[in-house]
Amino acid sequence: MADEREKIHGVLERGLTVESVKGQLENILSEDPFLAQCCGDMERLASALDFLFFGRLPAPVYTDSVPSFGFGPSPIEQAITELENSLYGHGPFTKTAYFHLFNFSVRPEEYPPAPYPGWKFENLDYSSIAKILGESTFFSFLSPPSAGTVFLVVQDTEGFNVEPLHEWLNRRWKDALPFRQILQYSKDAIVDIDYVVPYFNPPWVNQIQRGGVYYLGTPRQDSPPTNLRYFILPGDAEQLHSLWLAYQRYADKITAQGSSLRKAIRIAGDFYEDSHKKVSRIEQFADLIIALEALYTPPDAAEHTFRISQSCALMVGGDSLESREATFEFLKSMFKKRGKLFHGQYDLSSQSPHDFIADQDLSKLLSIVRRSILKFLALYLRDEQGLDKVRKDLERAILDETFRQEFLEKADYETLLEPKAR
Repeated sequence: MADEREKIHGVLERGLTVESVKGQLENILSEDPFLAQCCGDMERLASALDFLFFGRLPAPVYTDSVPSFGFGPSPIEQAITELENSLYGHGPFTKTAYFHLFNFSVRPEEYPPAPYPGWKFENLDYSSIAKILGESTFFSFLSPPSAGTVFLVVQDTEGFNVEPLHEWLNRRWKDALPFRQILQYSKDAIVDIDYVVPYFNPPWVNQIQRGGVYYLGTPRQDSPPTNLRYFILPGDAEQLHSLWLAYQRYADKITAQGSSLRKAIRIAGDFYEDSHKKVSRIEQFADLIIALEALYTPPDAAEHTFRISQSCALMVGGDSLESREATFEFLKSMFKKRGKLFHGQYDLSSQSPHDFIADQDLSKLLSIVRRSILKFLALYLRDEQGLDKVRKDLERAILDETFRQEFLEKADYETLLEPKAR
């Protein structure tokens, strides 16, 4: 209307200034708690009215040329009725966060207990995944079925007048992260929360709060090898729940960052958890090797590879000499690959990632790193603080059989769980 001054003058004569419209929108929000919940501010309320009311009015309404036949509701009256039904006809306001569990598979009867009251696991069909993401297709392009169809779900009722959308999603994401870690440390498999998508009721709230395709994170489309698929089997749910309860008991100590031992565990854990996010097999391998080095590298550089392999073999191989020797030889072969990779001898153009490290070897390396971190964490939770002392104790345990038993018992993380899970 910039060049139609007569129309602008007519609007102003009716008292429809920017200030007056803002004032009326603010009045609506102050008098209607439901709309305040759904919209949060007057800009989104204005968007809702545009979408549900003004955008649906026939063009003649704006030119005063609508024919009147003396019966039935007028177009404006009909539009107001439809507006009321759209705004209030879908039940109370809710906001639901869907956290996608990448590579996670479980039968409904095997669902583990949810981490918090009010949370649940939900297996969505293909069209529902596309719907909540905002895609118009029947199958989701962003999150294909091969990436997993199970979500960790939480529903809230606080409105956007209390907590903005991004603040709510970020808060719930922080809530979900510890449980994601528990999933990653409970099995020798790859799992991650790759994205979260919000969905609202009434449905029109999705149009004004997020619009179109909306999510936080990066939906993954890769498929890890079969031996790294995360299947919840009978009995896994109980073990997973015990790990979660143990985490809650020791949460304050786990989140502390004071000692050198805790710092090494955090660094190793960061690389281990990051390996679950990587699509590239070479990057996964590199992260896992760095995690091992963060835990086992001796203070001096002498016999670096040998001593890491020997110490790690003792830690995860336990009392069985055969198991320790097999782990030792495996780790030596992994460190040979590490040398080729880190010293520029791996040629991506002539050797495939699967030839560089096979599925079975990647799975075994993942398992060794996972168990190593948990054993170091068990030592920390039993009041060990110094990383150098733990490394010296490892070297002593290699030669001293009596001390070895005492040391390995102290590093046994399963004895920190609930008695029912032992």
